[in-house]
Amino acid sequence: MWRKIWGFAQENKMFTQGDRVVLGVSGGADSVCLLLAMAENDKEICLRVVHVHHGLRGKEADRDGEFVRELCRELGVPFEIVYQDVAGYAREKGLSVEEAGRILRYEALEGAAKRWEEDGGRQVLIGVAHHQDDNAETILHHLLRGSGLRGLSGMRAVQGNRIRPLLIVGRQEILEYLTDRNLTWCEDSTNQSEHYTRNRIRHCLIPYMTEQINHRAVENVLHAGEIFARADQYLEKQAGLVWDRYGWENREQLVMAGIQLNASWRWR
Repeated sequence: MWRKIWGFAQENKMFTQGDRVVLGVSGGADSVCLLLAMAENDKEICLRVVHVHHGLRGKEADRDGEFVRELCRELGVPFEIVYQDVAGYAREKGLSVEEAGRILRYEALEGAAKRWEEDGGRQVLIGVAHHQDDNAETILHHLLRGSGLRGLSGMRAVQGNRIRPLLIVGRQEILEYLTDRNLTWCEDSTNQSEHYTRNRIRHCLIPYMTEQINHRAVENVLHAGEIFARADQYLEKQAGLVWDRYGWENREQLVMAGIQLNASWRWR
């Protein structure tokens, strides 16, 4: 698993020997796999773990936090738990609990990375455990919401200081990695609830597509995402070249040209 992650990291200029990474670890199979694989590295990568307690699942959430704390103790990785009132934040901002949790998780990870940077004076990366199946779900979710090329590209391996080392593997490979080593993880009961859109895509839509339409549905969705990503990167590059050539002085003409190009592209 580590060799696969390291090769993927090199290919995407994700991290290199001696880098510092804050890992978001929930205690679920995906994040436990990420922590264990990264801790196995032989590249002197320095790790710290942040676990976000959402204040939503009572004793189950407490259990997850203690599990991650003990795992980090065994691995010798510094551990921090951050308590957040996700339900209260969702009410205050008019968000779904799902979206509020995502925002507060990244806020906690960014805060930990910033404190470490201030302590050490160099960039700290943030590692999250999204994998291939998550990426396929994201692409489908964005497609159904009417997203453009950027959304249909799915998740990026590197997005600013955020890295996704597990985008090279699927959920089944992660479970096999943990099972082969007799390793345990925590199951979040809300992952089975069809109240959340992502769960309905995961438990209903993708299985139907795989069983009734094409057994390679996930693979093909990911391939389409790669095509959309290349198209988006090409258009972004061309826009930059046009801007460099004509500059701010001709911004009104560039805006009109962009509108015409967008209309033409949508028509095609």
